[in-house]
Amino acid sequence: MRAEAGGEWGVVVGDPARPALHAVLDGTVWIRLAQGGARRLGPGDAVWLPAGTPHALASNPDAFAQPCDVVAGRRSQVGGRRMRLGHSSPDTRMLTVRYDGDADDDALTLLPRAQPLLLEPSAHPALDAALSALEAELSHPQMHRDSATETLADLLLVHVSRTAERYVASAEGGHVQRHAGPVIRDAQALVRRHPEQAWTTESLAAAVRVSRATLHRHFEASLGISPLAQVTAWRMHIASVRLRETDESVGSIGRSVGYASPHAFSRAFRRSRGQTPREYRTAARAPQ
Repeated sequence: MRAEAGGEWGVVVGDPARPALHAVLDGTVWIRLAQGGARRLGPGDAVWLPAGTPHALASNPDAFAQPCDVVAGRRSQVGGRRMRLGHSSPDTRMLTVRYDGDADDDALTLLPRAQPLLLEPSAHPALDAALSALEAELSHPQMHRDSATETLADLLLVHVSRTAERYVASAEGGHVQRHAGPVIRDAQALVRRHPEQAWTTESLAAAVRVSRATLHRHFEASLGISPLAQVTAWRMHIASVRLRETDESVGSIGRSVGYASPHAFSRAFRRSRGQTPREYRTAARAPQ
């Protein structure tokens, strides 16, 4: 959906169960989170909101925000018009993409629950072109528009995924380390250093000197997944990178992330990615 706004305005984004990407094309937008905190977005900035992140968009940190008029939004979308917000001449243009269901991406699953992810234009020189192409498709409804917009929305998700991967793969733990508590930080650091170890919730809890129940509670509250689900997600992340970027054998990669046999690794990888490791490697290296 495209929108333009002027004066003082605010809108509560509905259906927080769906992930969203908001991009500012011109002007200034403040994003406010339900649990507190606000951030200013300028031209070229985009922000990813994971599923389960209630939030509002507004002209300033204190502007009153009302529920989004979904009907008006759909009308403007069908007609190729921008939805109007505020009562003054527009000085802000933005674009919102809502995704159905959870984004199935290994790097995104490693981010903390309800944690926005900022995509700055300096780090994504191609982002502006993708946003411009998507806005053009929405501006002029024509044949095959749905296919074109879905493809462009997927391209935006690639930029989100790359940003998430840079955070989680940084030497210092990046985004996840900065926003997670010490219990999660320590547990994640251990799993990253030793993905080959046969971790259980009990052994991981003992390693960070907390009880099993405490470890589980911290992971569920902050990341929305269990400790062992996080272990598996990180192993699959490491394995996916090595399958794409190295010529290591499947068995060697599997052993490096804690699987005793190629069969066990292949079964776990298929559950996570919907493909065997060999199928994933072939698809990742196929000419685009």
